[in-house]
Amino acid sequence: MEIENFDRLYRTIDVGEGASSTFARAMAPSSRGFPILARRVDANFANPEISAALERESRFTGWTTSPILNERVLVSTVAVRGFPLEVLVGATEGAVLAPWHSEASRIFLRTVLTSAAMLALIALAAWGLARRERALQRKQRQFRAMIEHSSDGVILTRPETGLFYASPGLETHARLHHRGPARTRAL
Repeated sequence: MEIENFDRLYRTIDVGEGASSTFARAMAPSSRGFPILARRVDANFANPEISAALERESRFTGWTTSPILNERVLVSTVAVRGFPLEVLVGATEGAVLAPWHSEASRIFLRTVLTSAAMLALIALAAWGLARRERALQRKQRQFRAMIEHSSDGVILTRPETGLFYASPGLETHARLHHRGPARTRAL
């Protein structure tokens, strides 16, 4: 592989905002035969946990602290078989969690708006019921006042129980009717 092709490949890898990729020369002595792997992770930046996983399983995926950024990063590293090459791709915690934060914010906003709309509908329904109840009570008071102050007698009955209500006008009407003829004769 020519150096120009390697550099072009390296520059075309786009792992997204907040993420990076690195090709590193493995620490094996056989890497001397590959001058193209000039980019080598300095020993000061080596992570013993990642190095041990690469030695055991030829791969590592997990959270670690970036010595360059001094923040948590999610890293996936794999050793390329047959070559003294390690490929490391990583993303900062903010970049990894950004889609989750965005989705959580959207769900939170939708939940708040839906809850507010439901509460508004419940309040509107309660207001409507209270308004109807007040109107019904006002009509009952008007009806009761009309019945109780009427000179005509009103009797309300139920088929199962019989007499339900007799208005005060009925007593007045009965008194006048009972005394009425006697008074007329006396005059």
